[in-house]
Amino acid sequence: MKRIKDIFTNNLGLKLLALVFSIALWIIVVNVDDPSQSKNFTATVQVINAEVLANQGKYYSIDGENTVTFRVTAKRSVIERLSSSDFTATADMNQLENDSQIPIEITATRYSGSVSITNRTKYLNIEVGELMSAKYIISGRTTGTPAAGSAVDKITVTPNVVNVEGPDEIVSTIDRVVATCDVDGMNSNITENVVPVFYDSDGNVVDTTKLELSVSTVEVSVNMTSTKSVAIDIASVDSLPKGLQIDGVTVDPGSVDIKGDASVLNGITKITIPADVFDLTGETEGITTTVDISQYLPEGVTLLDGAQSQVTVTIKLAAAVTKTFTVPTENIVINGVADGLNAKFREATISVTVSGTESSLSELSANLITGYVDAEGLKAGEHNVAITFNLDEQYSASTEVVTLLIEKPGQATDTENSGEASQTDNKNTKQTESNNNNNSTESN
Repeated sequence: MKRIKDIFTNNLGLKLLALVFSIALWIIVVNVDDPSQSKNFTATVQVINAEVLANQGKYYSIDGENTVTFRVTAKRSVIERLSSSDFTATADMNQLENDSQIPIEITATRYSGSVSITNRTKYLNIEVGELMSAKYIISGRTTGTPAAGSAVDKITVTPNVVNVEGPDEIVSTIDRVVATCDVDGMNSNITENVVPVFYDSDGNVVDTTKLELSVSTVEVSVNMTSTKSVAIDIASVDSLPKGLQIDGVTVDPGSVDIKGDASVLNGITKITIPADVFDLTGETEGITTTVDISQYLPEGVTLLDGAQSQVTVTIKLAAAVTKTFTVPTENIVINGVADGLNAKFREATISVTVSGTESSLSELSANLITGYVDAEGLKAGEHNVAITFNLDEQYSASTEVVTLLIEKPGQATDTENSGEASQTDNKNTKQTESNNNNNSTESN
């Protein structure tokens, strides 16, 4: 036992010195073989407990980059195995300072006991403001020109409401939300997925990158329909002040575009405004009034542009005068002559008295006056029939009666026979006188 004790106690100082030297030598050897090294890493900062601000009715946005770069020291054998994904960087909203910055905590997910991270505190800079929520109706709109004869009938947006949350200084500027569908050259229904666009009251696009939206895209469906341009007409105004006549009617605009099913539009040639719309009682020169023509459209038909529903109608009045025209009966058509019969007028011309304004009568001539008679049911013989004249509303004609001769082919009327007999008697008389003269000459 003594010998063993002497082994540990003899030259104890030298032995301790040898131990220290051995440890130092080991450290030197290790550091030379696997020295410590430092390297920069970058990680994305994750904000935790962000609901703290939301519960206070506030929002935050990151001011600048949301990444942090830091320095890590570790043995070469360790640091060579590390990457940025081995570190997490978090910013706890509970530690918000001055409503502008949050300290960043960086931790290693691997080799946490073998690495040293720079202990200098780094911060995530943020902007804090009041939070605002709002709800907006998404309006449908089209762009482009549809194919000829086609127009947009109805626009449907699904969903048609968007919930918005974000900084009040941004949300408060939103005036409207629009989803636009391109219909250029289209003549049939179309459906597209589009991104709604937010506008302020001046028509400028609002940047939504800092906003939370309940929907990012919507479905816009556009139904197309047929169109047609038709004239606007005024029904004949019969109730006029005494001694006055309509001297002219103007409608502005004179035509309008309508839309609807093609089968319905095909039967529409004009839009007529009833005469009872215009009250000319007590008027001496006429009236100018505005009329809503949308109420006179057939069912299922609407105006292409609703703003065109109002038209201006001007009716001018002037003193009524009369003028007599000598009208050839060849201007009068004979209708309804029975099969196997022929008809003609006895007179070659008739006198027609037309009432109108001085200016309108100056534009009328005998050749422009036409009309017709009805011979339906009439038998062979002479008949007195009334003429119906084809005159514009600004004129009125006196009732005229003309003699109509109806006969069978090859059969002459009594008047024609009398004429022919008279002509035959004249020929016979002349022939007798000629013969007598010849006889006298021969006697001499």
